[in-house]
Amino acid sequence: MSPRWCGIDWAETQHGVVIVDEQGKPAARARITDDPKGVSRLPGMLAVAADANGGVAVPAAIETPHSLLVASPSSPLVCHMNSNRGQVRR
Repeated sequence: MSPRWCGIDWAETQHGVVIVDEQGKPAARARITDDPKGVSRLPGMLAVAADANGGVAVPAAIETPHSLLVASPSSPLVCHMNSNRGQVRR
């Protein structure tokens, strides 16, 4: 088993997705659009990462809940952690 984590850099029209291994090295990267076509790419990336993670779901962090990635009823995100530094400082 090789632990994996997913980080999503939210943007208005497209998001940066990176899956890293236990050493913090990128195992996969993608830019996905904030529409159904783009969002539909994420489950496949997370499934591949889960296979490398011994079948364990890969936790994901995104900086905002304002996105189809989170709002979609079929959202593939295992967990949502609001990591917006501006909100953390308040």
